[in-house]
Amino acid sequence: MQKFKFTRGLVVKLLILFIALPLVIQMHWLPFYQLAKVLTPGSSSDWLQFWGSYLGVMPSGLIAVFVASYQIESAQNQIDEARKEDLIIMRNTKIVDYLYEIKNALSKSEVILNTDKPLSLDVDMYNYLQTPEHIIFEDLNWKELKNQNNRLYFLSKIIFDEVKDERFYTEMNNYTTAIKSINSFIVLHERLNCGNGNDGEHHDTDINFRLPDMVSIINRLFVIVNRKINELSA
Repeated sequence: MQKFKFTRGLVVKLLILFIALPLVIQMHWLPFYQLAKVLTPGSSSDWLQFWGSYLGVMPSGLIAVFVASYQIESAQNQIDEARKEDLIIMRNTKIVDYLYEIKNALSKSEVILNTDKPLSLDVDMYNYLQTPEHIIFEDLNWKELKNQNNRLYFLSKIIFDEVKDERFYTEMNNYTTAIKSINSFIVLHERLNCGNGNDGEHHDTDINFRLPDMVSIINRLFVIVNRKINELSA
C-alpha cells in the first residue's frame, strides 16, 4: 500500500482550494452559487462572519496538518536509518565472526605445517602427514589440513569477493595448489609403497611442495584477514 505524504505543494493547493471555493460561491458563479443558496441561505453579514471564522481556522488547521505530517515523516526516516545501521552492525558482526573462524583454520594449518621435524625424505614426510604417532589435533595431520582447507574455501566464498579481494584469492589459490600437491604426493607414495602390488622395496616419491612456503602463504593471508577485521570493526 502506497504511503500518503503531505508535501508543501499539496498544502499550497489545498490552501488555494479552501479560499477559492467560498470565493466562487460569494461571487455568484454558477453552478456553485445556486447550490450554496439552497444549502446555506443567509445575508452578506453571514458571509462576513463565515469568512472571519473560515480564514481564521483554515490556515492554522493546514499548518497543524503539515507540521504533524513532517514530524511523522522525520521520525519514520530516523527509525529507518537506525534500522539500517543496526542491520549493518549485525552483518559486520557476523562477518567478523566468520573472519575469526578463518583465522582459526589458518592457525591450525600453520601449527601442522610449521614443524621442525626433518622431513627431507619422502618417507618421513609421508609418516608425518599420514601416521597416528604424529597427530597434533584430533585427526591425522593430512586429514586435518584437508578439513581446514575445505573450511577456508567455504568461508572465503561467503566473505571475500573474487574481484575486489583479488590478492586474497591469489594467495588462497597458491595455498590450494600446494594442498593438491600434497594430495598427489600421498596418493603416489601409497601406490608405490603401500599397495598390494608393492615388491617390498621403497620407491622414492618426489616432494614438489615446501611446507615453509605454505606457512609464508598463511602468514600473508593472516595480514589480509586482520585488515578486513579492522575495517569492519572501525
